[in-house]
Amino acid sequence: MEDWIRLFALGQDFDVDEFLRRTRLEPAQVWRRGEPRGCFGAVNPTSGVAFKLGDARAIPFPSQAQIAIDFVSANRSELAALGRFPGVTFFTLGLQKSIEVRDELSGFAMPVPRELMDSLLAIGCELTHYVALDHPVREDGP
Repeated sequence: MEDWIRLFALGQDFDVDEFLRRTRLEPAQVWRRGEPRGCFGAVNPTSGVAFKLGDARAIPFPSQAQIAIDFVSANRSELAALGRFPGVTFFTLGLQKSIEVRDELSGFAMPVPRELMDSLLAIGCELTHYVALDHPVREDGP
C-alpha cells in the first residue's frame, strides 16, 4: 500500500490527455489504459490521475483531513469538473491511518470532520479510508 494522502480519478474510458489540456491542475501521477504497469507484463485497465497531498505515515490522521479541506477549497471548480469529466467512474480521496497492532487493541474509530465531507460532496468525490496494520516484531518470536 502506498503511504500517500491522495485524491484520484479514473475510468476505462477517461481521456486523461483531454482532461490535462482543459485543466490547470497538475497531477502527481498520470496513467493510461493499456500502458504497461509493473514488471510482470500487466497493463493498466483504466486511465487516471492522482494528486498526492502528503505522506500519510508522517501526518497524523486529523491533520490529513485539514490538508484535504485546504486542497479541495483551493481547487473546488477544477475538481468538480474532474469528477464530472466524461469517462471518470471512480473519484475518491484516500486518507490513511497506520495502527500498531497490540494485544489489547479491539477496534478503533476514524472520525472525519463535517467540513471535509461537505467539501467532497460538493465536488462529487467519495472518501476512502486506508488502514495499515503495523505488527510489531516480538522478541519472543512471531
